[in-house]
Amino acid sequence: MPQTVQEYLAGATQKAAAELTKAYIHIPEEKRDWSPDEKARSAQDMFAECVLLNSYTADTITNQAMSGSMESFKHDLAGIKALAWEEVHAQFEASVAKITAAIRGVAEADMDVVIAMPWGPMTPGQLITYPHWNMTYHEGQTNYLASILGCLP
Repeated sequence: MPQTVQEYLAGATQKAAAELTKAYIHIPEEKRDWSPDEKARSAQDMFAECVLLNSYTADTITNQAMSGSMESFKHDLAGIKALAWEEVHAQFEASVAKITAAIRGVAEADMDVVIAMPWGPMTPGQLITYPHWNMTYHEGQTNYLASILGCLP
């Protein structure tokens, strides 16, 4: 039987999470909150974002309604950034498990359900692509920071 889009994206999302984690841990712990400019983001900030958006996206897909708000996002992001790496990593792994379960749980009949979002309507079929893209994007940004710091493997 051919693999479903949901199964493919769940696997790709897990791989993206592993690659993002690998990129993140190449940056020395004391440099994870460093950025090259006041307008640039740190690896810590991007990793914390992925923790949150994986969970928010899973809830949005599962409930077919937007989860979270900009106010809660900023508050939650600050809370994650204040945690030790072990705690952040545990939350990240839990968020990856949550989003991959949500992706796998989208029924074919629900792929085109319209979900109202502040920036316009989206469907579960669109939302299930987001975590993979977001983590892959931030892996690249994290590797760029590592290259500036001279700590790429």
